Amino acid sequence: VYADGSEFFYTQEFLGLMHERMTPRGIALTWLPHTAMLGKMGRQYQKTVKSVFKYSSVWLGARREFNQNYMWIMSSKQQVVIDYDHLKTRWANLSIPI
Repeated sequence: VYADGSEFFYTQEFLGLMHERMTPRGIALTWLPHTAMLGKMGRQYQKTVKSVFKYSSVWLGARREFNQNYMWIMSSKQQVVIDYDHLKTRWANLSIPI
């Protein structure tokens, strides 16, 4: 969901529907402006995510104008193992200038 105020769609019920429809290796990706994430709404949202998903992590947006002011919340049924060396290599090889 992308629209101004889309963070208000991230209810426990909405996240529960995402969880129900996910495969075991699926990932749910949501975002909030960093100013919201660091405030009361963000703390409440983190509690809501943890009430639905066993695993979650928060990522800061990359150096792109369209996402640098957002924090991305990655949630899953299983622990996601990230190969940071592989990720760094893939990121460096993107054809999009950063």
